[in-house]
Amino acid sequence: MNTHRIRRKSATQRSVARGTALLLGLISTGCAAGLYPALARPDRDPMPEKPAVYSLLIEGAVVISWNPDPAADSYRLYREAGAGDVLHLVYAGTACETVDTVPLLDRLYTYRLSKIRGAMEFGPSEPVPGVASSVAVDGHRNDSRAQALLVDYVTPATIHYYRDDRGNEIEDRDWYRMIVPPRSFVTLAVDNLTNTSTVELLFQTEGETAAPLSVAPAGERTLYNYTLEPATVSFQICVAKDDFVGVTGQPGGKVAGYHVRFVQCNSL
Repeated sequence: MNTHRIRRKSATQRSVARGTALLLGLISTGCAAGLYPALARPDRDPMPEKPAVYSLLIEGAVVISWNPDPAADSYRLYREAGAGDVLHLVYAGTACETVDTVPLLDRLYTYRLSKIRGAMEFGPSEPVPGVASSVAVDGHRNDSRAQALLVDYVTPATIHYYRDDRGNEIEDRDWYRMIVPPRSFVTLAVDNLTNTSTVELLFQTEGETAAPLSVAPAGERTLYNYTLEPATVSFQICVAKDDFVGVTGQPGGKVAGYHVRFVQCNSL
């Protein structure tokens, strides 16, 4: 995301996203209709397996793919919306990927895959969560310390968290790093919040306890280097789950936006 606000996806972005989904399908397949002649099929039952579910790639939809199984004639994919819901068939056929336009945005669904051989259905698999939104998410791949993103003067970003009433979650954790000169400290700010607040976001440096950004000075944090060599300091931004959802223990979720901004560097 490269503007100061979360934006709805443009027609171009949607087109690119659709192309990405199709590419995912091509990569995950090798699965073509009819696929395996009856005489070439393995003499075994299909093995139930969980599908791969890709959230927030396409506006209003979830991308789901799975590996081809030479013992299966076709596949069925089901969606459910939480405790008490029935399984809804969203795909039946021989391909190994599909795009599901969900009934409600910003609601966590789960997907289960079954495999068909003759008149028998094998499955469904264990559930895998997925969610769709109308909000564009950033393209950062910084959900672990090893993938920490180097902070520029201003780094726009999004963060998301969703949960359902069965304990399923989709959680985004954003890791960053800054290079702090010898015997210095760097002040940074997490600001330009969109669809969230400093109470809902947590800041945590390595070896310390996560604390809400609302803790004074609100939105600002300091990274220290007491050594005589430049140091790379990593930190993460994550969500206070109940505050982010808005109701303790209840299902829900959203996509929010923020900026990580360099403020100043001073000597110790």
